[in-house]
Amino acid sequence: MKHAILIGMFLLSAAGAGAQDSAATSTTTASSSNEFKKQWIFSASTMIWNEKLELQQGVDIFEDVANFGAVIFMINREFNSENWGVHIGLFTGMGKVNGGGNTPAIDYSEGNVPLTLIGFTPRIYYNLSDRINIGASAFNFIKSMSWPEKTGVRVSSGRNFNSALALDIHYKIFENWELNQGLGGVAEGNTLWHIGVNYRF
Repeated sequence: MKHAILIGMFLLSAAGAGAQDSAATSTTTASSSNEFKKQWIFSASTMIWNEKLELQQGVDIFEDVANFGAVIFMINREFNSENWGVHIGLFTGMGKVNGGGNTPAIDYSEGNVPLTLIGFTPRIYYNLSDRINIGASAFNFIKSMSWPEKTGVRVSSGRNFNSALALDIHYKIFENWELNQGLGGVAEGNTLWHIGVNYRF
């Protein structure tokens, strides 16, 4: 009888120790899955958007459209968990601008006007799967350009500092490579679209 009692006490003690080890392992696994991982991402993208073009001749003001296109290069620092992540990126770029030619009341049209950009963008995203995540990015940038002026016509488009919100999707195509695409707006009624590739390292 004493032997049975001793054996029972030993089995209970062993079971308790095993449960503690299992709980400790589960806690460690859960805490590690909730930890943020850090990674660098280099991106090369094409960004296209439009802005209102304002043409002033004397006291008369006319509105037209300016179309912007640029190639941007961005370096991002990423912090991600199992389901969520954030990017903080800096970028620079260059491109061309076309504008005018749609207002019969005034003769003004220019193409291939040089453009340079510098800016930063935060992004937050959610992982739909191991390959796909969707998110929102806020593009904040300064553009540098100068419209050629014709005699008697003053030209301006938008602001030098712009902010744009875009909804986007990233799709993993290889181990360290992704496609990215997004659509948003620079200002009311002005659309921004970007597409490119990411490299993670």
